[in-house]
Amino acid sequence: MTVDDPSFWEGIPALQLPTELPGIMTEVMAVGFADGGDELSTTRGVVNRITLGGTTRELCLQIDATFNPGNSGGPVIGPYGTLIGMSAAAFSQAPQAGYIIPMPVIHTFLQNVSNAAAAGQGYQGRSTDCFRLQPLENASLRLQLGLPARPGLGEEGGVLVSKLPGDSAASDVLREGDVILALDGHPIAADGTVVLPELPDGVRLGMRYLVQRALPGAMLTYLVLREGERITLQIQATQRKPRLMPPRQPAPRPQWLVLGGLVFTPLLPDYEAIVPKSHLQMIHGPPQFEGQQVVLLLHVLQAEINIGCEDICGVLQSFNGEAVTSLHHLHQMSEAARKGGTAELDFLLVTGELLVIDAARCWETEEDIFSMHSIPRRACLEGVDT
Repeated sequence: MTVDDPSFWEGIPALQLPTELPGIMTEVMAVGFADGGDELSTTRGVVNRITLGGTTRELCLQIDATFNPGNSGGPVIGPYGTLIGMSAAAFSQAPQAGYIIPMPVIHTFLQNVSNAAAAGQGYQGRSTDCFRLQPLENASLRLQLGLPARPGLGEEGGVLVSKLPGDSAASDVLREGDVILALDGHPIAADGTVVLPELPDGVRLGMRYLVQRALPGAMLTYLVLREGERITLQIQATQRKPRLMPPRQPAPRPQWLVLGGLVFTPLLPDYEAIVPKSHLQMIHGPPQFEGQQVVLLLHVLQAEINIGCEDICGVLQSFNGEAVTSLHHLHQMSEAARKGGTAELDFLLVTGELLVIDAARCWETEEDIFSMHSIPRRACLEGVDT
């Protein structure tokens, strides 16, 4: 945050920014401007759980200090005034459970941003492993792989590499059928967890955390069982390679295109339920060319021009007979149709629904539609605002 007058910071003490995780039952205080007043709101609680997932899809802490609307993004303070994390979200089914993003995740994020900026790039995301793993808790499967049926204390657990995409950074090193026994010296249990190395409490997390905390470019050491032989392999930590389904973080800038009250957007993770099952594998695969997007008909705004289309949504296949490759492409084609005096606008979904809009009426009535639904303009795209 920047301010015009540097004297704003005078007399304001700086919080300590530790890199450690707090232990279970550590007392915490959540601070923020929650709804219900203009003054600072403070709630107290303790750390109940350290988990990988929660509502953040990252390493997070669950605390029982009450979160209210307005708390998100506020600091969570630990003993002696140290900052232990940032409020992320409340758990709707358990009002006394809130999730915070802890300092190790924040430090990793800031370092990744700094490294990307030094390379002249925007934030590219955190490291990820990009392959599927199967827990090895079945005794028969373990014996077939040459492992003890029931791993005891000090015995190897391990997880099976069940699927390895060809574009994964590990595809030239690992093989499908490998058993990963340890990562950076941390043994992996049969359920896929490791002891959290930052804490002495024996807290266990999914092994993927060891990858997520690594800075891109760092080398990770895997102990692997392959065809009965234990081997050590080195794999470079890398970010997730592009997919048609974009990652949740960094959150993309909102984009839309409204034509005749039909609202089109690029595919986002929150819209996956709109995609038919026959196309799920495709959207989780790599794009065929740079800039390719899956375009969705997300919503139909109430308007006389689109009567009969109100309940239709899905993946857009073509516009006026031409395959749609991105929201930019749809915008370009619609502009060409507008300037060329095309009589009709035809939208075909991958599931076969056909929507036909009278072109002249589309352009004549769009200002009324925008005014009725508080839409500022026809399109908001990267580099285009019309």
